[in-house]
Amino acid sequence: MFGEQDDDLEAGGGILSSAGLRDYDNVSTRVTPEGVTVKLNCRRCNKPHIITLEWQEVVAVSNNGPNKSILLPNGWLFSQQNNSPYVSLRCPSCGNDSGFAVHLPIDEAQEHVKAGISSGVVSQAAVYNVVQSMENVRRRG
Repeated sequence: MFGEQDDDLEAGGGILSSAGLRDYDNVSTRVTPEGVTVKLNCRRCNKPHIITLEWQEVVAVSNNGPNKSILLPNGWLFSQQNNSPYVSLRCPSCGNDSGFAVHLPIDEAQEHVKAGISSGVVSQAAVYNVVQSMENVRRRG
């Protein structure tokens, strides 16, 4: 999930538009073929890192909503306080176990999926496959 520091990363998409990552300083995002890249600083050492939320994760989060049981990607949690899915990651620089808590509200994930499809970096078929897989889990639930 971690990448090298990239000064060319631009803000965009929905991840900054609500309660997601707007609370962090120096946060920027970009829709890429790999997923949504997020540049943010560690809570402890303040060093910037790039984290990639893979398309499968973003699509999985986006498929939650009203009248659906919450299903999250492996390793993700749901914050009742923030009402959003998140993944907590160790900082590779200082080793802080929760240096990065990347919150991705469902509505923001949906916006990123739309942006990914419209820009051609994620296919409608890939999105459909993840959604179908989640719906199968819900039915077995």
